[in-house]
Amino acid sequence: MKFLILIPFLVLLNSCSKDNETLSAQDMWFKAIEYDPKIELVPIPTHESHKRVLCEHYQTEGCVVGSGKRIKVRLVEMPVIQFEKAEQACKAAKIVNQYYAKNWLFDQVNNEPVLESFVKDAFGAIKVDKTTECD
Repeated sequence: MKFLILIPFLVLLNSCSKDNETLSAQDMWFKAIEYDPKIELVPIPTHESHKRVLCEHYQTEGCVVGSGKRIKVRLVEMPVIQFEKAEQACKAAKIVNQYYAKNWLFDQVNNEPVLESFVKDAFGAIKVDKTTECD
């Protein structure tokens, strides 16, 4: 009986773990459309396969295969891709000199004010550079 009293405490304790450093694809999308309901997923036609967002484009571990998407924010497109952990997304962002938030990499954002403000405001994204610690 005493164990049953501890269950809510254990659930609360577990919810405070590092798991909240990640966002599922669904959570990421809901957060994005909550910030800007007009954003769009960009379909990639077969003849434009060079536009696909693939793990092979990012030379680091932890990339979630099949998670890459192109998102259009106010007429400007950006690739986004999911990683298993936040530190992996950070390392990938460091390699391509871009932004990340939690376990997501936002690519081709630099020098695009619309995209920079979107990823910072909607996700609290961080621009990394060579001095950024990802651990």
